[in-house]
Amino acid sequence: MTVHQLAESAGLSRKMVTQVELGQANPSLRTVDRLAAALGVEFATLAQSPTSGGVEVVARRDDAASSTSATGATLEFRVATSVRPSAELWEGTLPPGARLATSAGPDGSEALIYVIDGTLTLAAQSGPPLNVCATESARVPGDQPYTYSNESSSTTRFVRVFQMGAGVAQEDAKPATAPPPPQTPPNL
Repeated sequence: MTVHQLAESAGLSRKMVTQVELGQANPSLRTVDRLAAALGVEFATLAQSPTSGGVEVVARRDDAASSTSATGATLEFRVATSVRPSAELWEGTLPPGARLATSAGPDGSEALIYVIDGTLTLAAQSGPPLNVCATESARVPGDQPYTYSNESSSTTRFVRVFQMGAGVAQEDAKPATAPPPPQTPPNL
């Protein structure tokens, strides 16, 4: 595949694709998501270092995929499994009043949420908002849009594990881990 073909397939400029390839750009999560889809791989494949087999310790990286909203909400990619369909580990922080939204993933996908500090309000398309307090967990359908918000007066920290739907073929898998870019606050 040529740079021109990749750019066209991803809906990006050739200049952007070349800058990403040369390490001269700091692409948004949406850009990495588009490149992954155009290459027929999952988002995590492009966002993490190759594995050498066995146990792998993944250090926190300054260049890891992440996004920050205008309200200060952050969602940072940490690591993904090497088996497919992949499970991805994300770390989220929401200051008081912050909100972020995710897009729908493939059918059968799920997100597991564990709240470390504060209270997280989860709102899935299929039900009413639910409060998840520190040390509590939640399972959220990943095949529909949902939002995270912090309606409390203290910062909320949580981890999210996103599991791609098991029935999704690798070539059909739409990377659903990346939230929309911070172009439409208050969504992330």
